[in-house]
Amino acid sequence: IHNNSRKLLKMINQLLDLSRIEAGKLELKTSQQDLVQFCRYICSAFESLAEQKKIKLRFTTKKDPLFVYFDSEKLEQVLNNLLFNAFKFTDEGFVGLQIEEIMQDDQALARITVTDSGIGIHPEQLAYVFDRFYQAHQGEPYVLEGTGIGLALCKELVELHYGKIEVSSELGKGTEFSIFLPMGCAHLAEDEIIIPSGQHPVSEIQPLSPAITAEITADGSDRHLPLLLLIEDNPDMLEYIRHNLQKDYRVLTAANGATGLEIARQEIPDLILSDVMMPGMNGFELCAQLKKDIKTDHIPIILLTARAGEEYKIKGLKVQADDYLPKPFNQEELMVRIRNLIKSRSRLRQRFAEQSLFQNVDTGQDAEDLFLKQLKEVIEDHISDPRFDVNTLSKLLGMSKSQLNRKMKAVVNKSPNQFIRSYRLAKARHLIKSTDATLSEIAYDVGFSSPAYFSKCFHDEFGFPPSSLTE
Repeated sequence: IHNNSRKLLKMINQLLDLSRIEAGKLELKTSQQDLVQFCRYICSAFESLAEQKKIKLRFTTKKDPLFVYFDSEKLEQVLNNLLFNAFKFTDEGFVGLQIEEIMQDDQALARITVTDSGIGIHPEQLAYVFDRFYQAHQGEPYVLEGTGIGLALCKELVELHYGKIEVSSELGKGTEFSIFLPMGCAHLAEDEIIIPSGQHPVSEIQPLSPAITAEITADGSDRHLPLLLLIEDNPDMLEYIRHNLQKDYRVLTAANGATGLEIARQEIPDLILSDVMMPGMNGFELCAQLKKDIKTDHIPIILLTARAGEEYKIKGLKVQADDYLPKPFNQEELMVRIRNLIKSRSRLRQRFAEQSLFQNVDTGQDAEDLFLKQLKEVIEDHISDPRFDVNTLSKLLGMSKSQLNRKMKAVVNKSPNQFIRSYRLAKARHLIKSTDATLSEIAYDVGFSSPAYFSKCFHDEFGFPPSSLTE
């Protein structure tokens, strides 16, 4: 039922896209990008599928880089459709993607070719494969998941780029789809060319060196942006995702699970995005390690994988992954999922920040609840000691000062020093109301060495002097 629902939803979305194209409402938004890097990313998302089917996946290019104006979301949809079909109708042999620049009728074109060694298409059917709802009666045609819409949409999206798509095939030997896109931007209307806010032209992007296992992509002026950790062993996919994230987030990167674990523990990011299939420590193992560590158990984790079977989703849930996204994924969907998780964490921080400090935490076994319970117990044990500070607290919790600071900012939106002081004052307020002790005695009991300073801090915290509670 779930798979049929997904197929139906995909078909409905494709029909809506076709309807918008026909109505002239589906807008083309292109920017100059490296087509080679983009196609490498698309191709790499199918590596696990190729491995599962024991089919060779070939990526070749005759020019690198090759800068072309295209709408990445729409071209990604086209290539995903073509590659899905190629794998669907190929039981052995290969699936390939090739890029080259050619001249045709005195026009420079970028040609993307998707080939396979699959069942092929009958010659009588070739003229109809781009027709909407066309399905052959013998030998399955190249249509996405049997709906007869996928290739029709591919054709419309390519033509929206002022390009064309062609197909050739030999029954029993394989099929070749070729996409031709005009070079330059003279063919585009002014409102069809954009550079997304905060994004650099693609010509400024430098390939990520395999030797680099971690980097931060934002400068000091972006310190207010959420910090993300991206863990991906495929350098092309890592660079592509990083480039799309960096306009909205500070991004740390790691090329393997072990390095990612080390960075996560050291930097305490706001969210982790990790591939599942990696050599050494895989994404499931990484997630399990992070969720059982008090320093990192609060960090939301999104797992990315080409293996979309239910058993893998269940495995991800068992290691407490917060979200699970199959490859190839829509970049906009990924961005929405990231934003939603970060907003959810922000609301949770607000709940903990508004919660009375001097009350028991007993709301379940959530990582945040357990951390706060442990935190308050440590402070309570040392509350009368005026020398108790963030240095002692971090040592007792087994964290560095910076780790504790990031953890507490993420969970309660307070620094450790702010939290310790607020806890002392909340305890003092409770004692004033429930005991006959003097204000001076209470000040000393909660770790203030000066009653006068205690009164000042109390007024700053609550907006009224402690003496008003004794009247």
